[in-house]
Amino acid sequence: MLSDAERRVLLLYCVSHPAARCPRCHEDITASQVGMDLIGAARDFCPACRTDLTDVLRWHLLECATIGGVLGERIESSRLLRKLSEERKTRSELLAAESAALVARVLARRTT
Repeated sequence: MLSDAERRVLLLYCVSHPAARCPRCHEDITASQVGMDLIGAARDFCPACRTDLTDVLRWHLLECATIGGVLGERIESSRLLRKLSEERKTRSELLAAESAALVARVLARRTT
């Protein structure tokens, strides 16, 4: 049976396209059509013939272009945010050094 996290990903990104093709009856099934055992919660199955689709759905999670695209966008966003953070840190360090130098000059003028 799929984990809650796997099911959430399927329902979030794979509702508009087939997430599985039943190996027995060859029906295309979207994530919202997948049946789930409520008693025992042991499997995810084809609504037409009740064949267990857990492995097929997990394979889809690994191969889905939609999910891969979203992950790629998040990775790229993460890289950009990291770069921006590093730039701001460098700028902050530069401003701190300039402030320290200015304070040192002001204090040096006061003692003379």
